[in-house]
Amino acid sequence: MLSSAQFYLSDKNIDEVKKNFELLVHLYFIKLDFNKILKYVNLVGKDNLLNSILTKKSYDNSNAWTLYRIGEAYNGSGDILNAYIFYKKSDELSPFNPEFKNKLGASLMAQKNIPQAIKIFESILVEDPKFVQAINNLGYANLVSGNPQKAEELYNRALKLDPDYESLLMNIVGLKIYQKKYKEAEEVLKKVLKKNPKNEQAIAVLKQLKGLN
Repeated sequence: MLSSAQFYLSDKNIDEVKKNFELLVHLYFIKLDFNKILKYVNLVGKDNLLNSILTKKSYDNSNAWTLYRIGEAYNGSGDILNAYIFYKKSDELSPFNPEFKNKLGASLMAQKNIPQAIKIFESILVEDPKFVQAINNLGYANLVSGNPQKAEELYNRALKLDPDYESLLMNIVGLKIYQKKYKEAEEVLKKVLKKNPKNEQAIAVLKQLKGLN
């Protein structure tokens, strides 16, 4: 089906790219081809997209989703600043979508703007107290801010909602190591690897912990 979609979505010149832009971005987002998305962005022009093309609020949030996908493409390529710009614009067009706001907060975290990121995560939880990704990110933000007790409270809250969430479990490992509770960290890592034996980060951290024993 993806090959069929690619056949019908022409991108032979800039006019065709502009005409099919949102569908092309969606297609290559599904294919995880972030370089192709950024190629289209550069062709049409980042400022043109932000200020003239992807500016409409709508029931289906079409423009907002396209902005979010472009943000993901920049994030996947390691360009945090441009990712932030597109996440921010997607949030402006669809301010009640927790996924957009969560990625905006995460991009602020990546820029070391922890206080602003905390405000973003807290605002998500006002609207949706059970949004696990935001609880997890808020916990991590508190940990790096030097508040491990608050981080632990938030991680425990998230665990009750999704005990198998891998990112959360790895953050708990980080907290346990911070607290020098190495045995407890090992147990959590074993749980991660039971679910996902190919988690390279978990394998590496477990190896390091065994070296401490």
